[in-house]
Amino acid sequence: MQKIFLIISTILPLIGTITYIYEIFRYNIKPHRITRFIFATLALLTTITLYQQQSQTAIWLSIVTLIQTTTVGIISIFKGVGGTDKESIIAVIIMIIGVLLWHLSQNPLIGLIFFLSADFAGVFPTIIKSYHNPFEESYIYWAIDIVASLLNLLAMPRIQTNDLIYSAYLLFANAIVVIIVLLRRKNFNHIAK
Repeated sequence: MQKIFLIISTILPLIGTITYIYEIFRYNIKPHRITRFIFATLALLTTITLYQQQSQTAIWLSIVTLIQTTTVGIISIFKGVGGTDKESIIAVIIMIIGVLLWHLSQNPLIGLIFFLSADFAGVFPTIIKSYHNPFEESYIYWAIDIVASLLNLLAMPRIQTNDLIYSAYLLFANAIVVIIVLLRRKNFNHIAK
């Protein structure tokens, strides 16, 4: 059963990205450029790190993630929003600091926390954008990642601290976006009536 959960949790993000791209072109969803830039940068750094460590398995998921984040990042240049406001600049600075501390850290757990801080710096502009313009963000894309994170947790034969922290972070970050989008859409619809 764990292998099935692992396969599904690997396929779901691909489905989520395809859905997100469809929504960008069909429903005027507008990805935040800095979110996409940070996600692509972190995916590139992760792929390079796994290559240097001669990874035989995790690197493939990392390469897929790199392709996905870069594709949406390129689309966001033309169809996205943000990138020069104060929140975007702060997010990039936090990402740079997080990446530097991740790289300098000699402790895997501390390094993971710095990496996740850098990643959350990427989520933050989308949270702000979703609060102000909830109809410009897809809740489906982020909800699919929640399911993938849960299935990934179930796929682990034994849960280690780093795995638990990473999966819990993914659940938390994705859930924040979904909740904000849905609550703000409901609020906007309620005001419109």
